[in-house]
Amino acid sequence: MVLRQNFVKKSLINSVGHILRCLLISTVSISWSFYEHSCSHKSIEKAIRTDDPIDLPIKIAEAKAAAIIEQLKNNNITTEKLILTADQVVLFEQTIREKPLNDEEALQFLSSYSGKSVSTVSAIVITHYPTGLQYSGFDIATIHWKTIPSDIVEKVVAKKEIFNCAGGFRIEDEDLQPLIHSIDGSFDSVLGLPIKLTVNLLVEVLSYLDINDDLIHTEEEEEVFEDRDSFQV
Repeated sequence: MVLRQNFVKKSLINSVGHILRCLLISTVSISWSFYEHSCSHKSIEKAIRTDDPIDLPIKIAEAKAAAIIEQLKNNNITTEKLILTADQVVLFEQTIREKPLNDEEALQFLSSYSGKSVSTVSAIVITHYPTGLQYSGFDIATIHWKTIPSDIVEKVVAKKEIFNCAGGFRIEDEDLQPLIHSIDGSFDSVLGLPIKLTVNLLVEVLSYLDINDDLIHTEEEEEVFEDRDSFQV
């Protein structure tokens, strides 16, 4: 990707908290910085509700971007940036599942996948600051499980790692990996950061910015950032 290469290297903000997603970003040779905003992801996630398994993670990722933008403005930061935010939900038998709330729910979630299939819906949002230009997309992957023994369920839940995972499972868990029959879709999509989608969205945003560079900077001078809908794509 050569569009605005220097700009991307210096100005991509990654608000994706999972360490594996951070490692995935490094695999596509894009330099980035992690931005910790004052509003917790958990409060953002719980504030947004919808029964649409595609709309929900997109709206949450958009809200995460809005929280970062607000903090950038409050800190009087005006330099041009790209903001990458993401969210993921799990769809199991037409029911949306997010992160398990407690041990009981975690046990119930993981046990229910035994011998069945579960899908991850991962949303990516790229936002340009300060214009508010925003591109979003989603990717779906499906994990087909073998039988998951009850002792493995209990062992995995006891590690507490799955409480940070939508649907209450981690395909990279050493005890769960042998129990995966197959995956329809990419491994990185299941982890929550579909690389192909992310790069495509970055290219789309950078292409738009390059084509409309004069227009965007003219309007920035007129302080039209608040009219974000005019830039929404």
